[in-house]
Amino acid sequence: MLWVVPGVLLVAAGLGLAARGLRDLGPNLSPFPRPHRSATLVQTGVFAHTRHPIYGGLIMASTGWALWRASGLHLLLTAALAAYLHAKGRHEEMLLLERFPEYAAYRMRTKRLIPWIL
Repeated sequence: MLWVVPGVLLVAAGLGLAARGLRDLGPNLSPFPRPHRSATLVQTGVFAHTRHPIYGGLIMASTGWALWRASGLHLLLTAALAAYLHAKGRHEEMLLLERFPEYAAYRMRTKRLIPWIL
């Protein structure tokens, strides 16, 4: 019961972060790691603070769910999700560096997953 409130708050914050990332990405959203031909580098909105807000939001929400449910299994699944999204994000960043030379500077000034934290 002790973890219910922090868990619910993390789920809500994570879903909010992911939703904002989806909205701010707009027409640049793609299920594939390689940016499509007409893509632009989004550095505004939530992307001014984090490079992968959708991934960060999913990890936050998953962590919150594990706490809310007080489930070790869910926590292990969250760790697996975080490892997968971290690897996918690294691959995407290599592709973004190839496509957008300005991505290197953007990467230096923004957090990877969660604004102001990580």
